[in-house]
Amino acid sequence: MLHEDKVIQGTNVFWGEGSGFGLPLLLELDPETKTRTRKSFTGRVVIGNRVHIGNNVTIVLGGYRTTKIGDDCWINHSANIGHDTVLGDRVVVGNGVILLGEVEVGEDTYIAAGTVVKPKVRIGERCMIGIGSIITEPVPDDALVYTKRDGVIRRNQFWEE
Repeated sequence: MLHEDKVIQGTNVFWGEGSGFGLPLLLELDPETKTRTRKSFTGRVVIGNRVHIGNNVTIVLGGYRTTKIGDDCWINHSANIGHDTVLGDRVVVGNGVILLGEVEVGEDTYIAAGTVVKPKVRIGERCMIGIGSIITEPVPDDALVYTKRDGVIRRNQFWEE
């Protein structure tokens, strides 16, 4: 499922079954007719060398800039790489990770399964992001980040009479 605006520039890129490039939907309001029309895109997708892209991965076309996957990256199954996102070299993206638009991830960073990263957040180089984390603020270089969720939040009283 490749769209004409996509570029696979690297060698040894592995593309999993059911993976595709998504087109972001940008609408422009016409002030005269009050109707919305699709905006043109100036961005593209560039994938580096020796990249593995697992099954059911979505990489969204850059709206105005380039969505870029660096060299030697590994993007696991069911991950979503948002528009205008940049992954540095040797980044590992775990299963089901969601990187919303304009995220920047530094080189040699590992993002564990189920992590969600808010739009326009930068994750530094050589970071490790723990499983299921929710990242809403910038992460400095060499950081270890995880969301603590131990223990029972409260007793479930739904079934009690």
